[in-house]
Amino acid sequence: MKTHDLIDVLSTDDVLPNTQWMSQRVMPSLLMGTLICCVVALTVWSVRADMTQAMTLAAFWFKLAFAVSLALISLWVLPSAVRPISVDSHRVWLLLAPVFMIWLRAVALISGQDSVNFSALIYSQTWQVCTLLIVALAMPLMAVLFWALREAAPSHPKLTGFVAGILSGAIAASIYSIHCTEMSPFFVGIWYLMGILVTGLLGSFLGQRLLRW
Repeated sequence: MKTHDLIDVLSTDDVLPNTQWMSQRVMPSLLMGTLICCVVALTVWSVRADMTQAMTLAAFWFKLAFAVSLALISLWVLPSAVRPISVDSHRVWLLLAPVFMIWLRAVALISGQDSVNFSALIYSQTWQVCTLLIVALAMPLMAVLFWALREAAPSHPKLTGFVAGILSGAIAASIYSIHCTEMSPFFVGIWYLMGILVTGLLGSFLGQRLLRW
C-alpha cells in the first residue's frame, strides 16, 4: 500500500475517535458554556412574561425550532469539520435547511394577503438590539468551545471555526428566544439569522488563527 493510500484509509476511519473526542471533551465544554449562557440570560433578562400564552402559538415554536435545529445540525457537522485530513462538505450544506424552513414559513404567512405591512414584520420593536444581544450572549460559549477545539488539528481551521461559531450563535439564539417577544418569521429570518451568521464569521476569523497547526 502506498503512503497516500494509507493516509486516505486512516482519514476515513474516524468514527470512534470523533465519537470519543466529542463525548469526552467537546460535549462537557458545550454543556458548561450553555449553562453559563443560561445564567447570564436569566441574570440580565428574564423569561418573557407571557410565556404560558406564547407556548400555545405556532409562531413561538417555529422561532425556537429555527434556532434549535440550527444548533443540532451544527453539532452534527462539527465532528466532520475537525477532521485533520478531509471534510464532509455535504454536511455543511445542511446548515441551510433551517434557513429555508423559516423563510418558507414567512412566505406562507403572507401568501393570499392583499396588503402586507413588511415594516412591522421585519423591524418590530427590538431589531436594533436583537443581533447584538445574540452575538454577545454567544461569546462565553464560543470561548469555551474554542478551548475544547484547540487540540483538534483540523485541516480547514476556518471552516471548523465557522461551524463552532454557528453552533455558539444558534444556542445563544435559542436561549434568547425565550426572552424575546418577537415572533415574526421575517424578523427571525433576518435579525436572528444575522446574529448567528456574525458569530459564524467571527468563529471563522478566530479559527484561522487559533486552530491552525
